[in-house]
Amino acid sequence: MRGIRVAVAFLRREFLEEISYPLKVVLGLVAVLLSLGFLVVFHDFIARNMVARGEGIEGGYFTFALVGLSFHSLLDTALRELSSRIRSAQMQGTFEAMLATRTPLSVLMVVLPLPPMLRTCVRFVVMLLIGWLVFDVQLRLGNWPVVMTGFALALIVFIALGLMFAGLTIVLKQTGPLITMFIALCFFFSGVIVPWEELPRALRVVSSVLPMTPALEAFRIAAVGGGGWSDTAPALWRLAAFAVVLVPLSLVTCRWSLRQALRDGSLGQY
Repeated sequence: MRGIRVAVAFLRREFLEEISYPLKVVLGLVAVLLSLGFLVVFHDFIARNMVARGEGIEGGYFTFALVGLSFHSLLDTALRELSSRIRSAQMQGTFEAMLATRTPLSVLMVVLPLPPMLRTCVRFVVMLLIGWLVFDVQLRLGNWPVVMTGFALALIVFIALGLMFAGLTIVLKQTGPLITMFIALCFFFSGVIVPWEELPRALRVVSSVLPMTPALEAFRIAAVGGGGWSDTAPALWRLAAFAVVLVPLSLVTCRWSLRQALRDGSLGQY
């Protein structure tokens, strides 16, 4: 119950901050429209000359790229937000004060990035909705339990990765380049804008060890192709395997990093 109260308090604070800046909300919507406009231009002028120009891709290339970029924004938020908030708390001298409260470390680490993750999830839904209504994006949400299962597993994996990088931030302080490199790997090799099956064999090996790959595969099969449990099972099992490994590993990393920082007295340093 304490964790729920803490989560509600953080969400309330974030909501009050958001509505106090209405221009920020408007600019966020403008950013969504600009992202969709970029996809239209990319599809019309570049994608025609690519291997992935739409032939053989379920729903067409525009739908393929829209889903890929939407998932990539979720990954980017999950990996950057918690680390940046810890970094900011260290610079402001409030990180030790947060840890001194009765809130467990695991709850605190999950709650800190919760508001921006929810905001990005809303943006994810808005982008798909506008794409469906305006740009004729083909979505088949009849098998919504399969879609939601894949989406939930993806969020769990992404948040676990964010916890791992946040733990490293406590000790290493500067993890921005490492996060950027991992996000770039997912962007180019996980099928965000080009099907990973079109990559050379050596690069497909890289794709297979990136959690973004089964997340995108499961969502596209279910939400775009209308596939059921049997169709998405291979991707869902791979995604679940990532979750089983990364969730405990992320918690261990956070606790180890905190003990290490306490041991050498660098917890409040930046």
